[in-house]
Amino acid sequence: MQLSLFDEGKWRERKLGKTMDHLRSKYGSTAILRAVSYTDAGTAITRAGLLGGHKK
Repeated sequence: MQLSLFDEGKWRERKLGKTMDHLRSKYGSTAILRAVSYTDAGTAITRAGLLGGHKK
């Protein structure tokens, strides 16, 4: 991680990312999604069921 004298929030973002990765590995890739994924335009839930762009 590149440290910066001016960006104090990087450690918090990194810690949040690590927590999100842990939850996804424990509960599956669709455990945490952005809100747009639950709309008609969202594709994350559909894509989570694919393997390399193809059905599993």
